[in-house]
Amino acid sequence: EENGFATYTIYCSNKEGDGRRLNKTVYVGLDVPKAPTNGRLTDQQSSIKIDWDAVEGIGKNGGVVLPENVLYQVYNIVYDNQGNPSAEILDETNQTTYQVTRNTEEGNQEFIIYALSAKNDAGTSKLTGTKGLVIGAPYTLPIEESLVGGKLSLLWWLERSGSTSFSITTSKSYDNDGGAFVFSTKAAGDEASLNSGKISLKDTKHPQLALYHYSIPGKPIKLAVEVRKPDNTIVKVGQFDYATYTGQEGWQKMVCDLDLNQFGKERYIQIGFHVISGEKQVPIWIDKVSLRDLNERDLKASISAPEMMMKGETARTTIYVENYGVEAINTYKVRLTAGNKLVKEIASEQAIQTGEIREIAIDYKANVLI
Repeated sequence: EENGFATYTIYCSNKEGDGRRLNKTVYVGLDVPKAPTNGRLTDQQSSIKIDWDAVEGIGKNGGVVLPENVLYQVYNIVYDNQGNPSAEILDETNQTTYQVTRNTEEGNQEFIIYALSAKNDAGTSKLTGTKGLVIGAPYTLPIEESLVGGKLSLLWWLERSGSTSFSITTSKSYDNDGGAFVFSTKAAGDEASLNSGKISLKDTKHPQLALYHYSIPGKPIKLAVEVRKPDNTIVKVGQFDYATYTGQEGWQKMVCDLDLNQFGKERYIQIGFHVISGEKQVPIWIDKVSLRDLNERDLKASISAPEMMMKGETARTTIYVENYGVEAINTYKVRLTAGNKLVKEIASEQAIQTGEIREIAIDYKANVLI
């Protein structure tokens, strides 16, 4: 055969006989190309551009490959009713780029990939996937992901380096709704990114990202909040390093104002939570992620009170007042009513800053028979 493995044997011989034999097996001739590398997708609104690197001159068995004689096959990934993927060939080309006509700005958001292979007269490489791309109509503000009951309400996708990635847990959450993201480190040096779908900042004035996170003070785990532009440029907008944190263990709130000078003219952005851990078995939880366009002045009140009380019983009622606006609020009043009856009115004694939560406790004596 012209192509294939050949074994060569070298030894010395004299009148006393043959010496020790040295055998070497190598691949000779034209080889099957290795799979294409660095497959990447570019969102061009009315189409998707697929690019990849040309194959090398050495094949999968160490033989010769002539890159100029290689054809590349492009595959679409389709899913059956059970969600199992399979590859369907779209086309083949001798170039290292290919255009797929598709409107990336409409419909529900989804995370897509394509597959690639390389072939020549010796055979076809294995398939390899491209990097992914989110397509569909961008979300508009406000949005929130709280993973109620462990279920997603928005699209998220993952990247990782190492053996650890993000998952969903129902055993811990900031707001006791039965769901949060968790990154539980399997090996020191593992890192991963949890990335959102497409988000539009069009017509916003004060876009602000907020989230809650939880890990162990003093442990070598770091959380970075990033914004990804359509051209895949990544800008870090926030960071929390638990290695240098000396406060109390518990949920921490992080707030990041998004600069419209940087992001306001983009067709969309994506939010990413990038975690790097320096020690195994150190988890970090993320919950109640929100992105809103702040009003100048905006207070939100919520209440914690017993679901049921007996007549004559007194119970502690806690009212939470949070400043969701851009400006600090210097004066405000909180009124607690039962039915149409005013129980108590409390006037503010100090300003409440943006993002700050004020707790007000009021003892209420039930006077209704139930």
